[in-house]
Amino acid sequence: MAEFYADIKSLWVVWLMGAFLAIAVWAYWPRNKGRLQAHARIPLDDDERQPGALPVAPPHNAKP
Repeated sequence: MAEFYADIKSLWVVWLMGAFLAIAVWAYWPRNKGRLQAHARIPLDDDERQPGALPVAPPHNAKP
């Protein structure tokens, strides 16, 4: 039974490494480049709201 648990532990390492590699390949795939670069620019864009955008709640420490 101890050997079974040791095998399961090693399979978790393999499974997590496979998940990491799959995410890395997806992130660097050329088809996703434009979309991911657009997401990376979101914090740098102006704060002008787009028409139809959801309203942003005021910070909870704001005074009325």
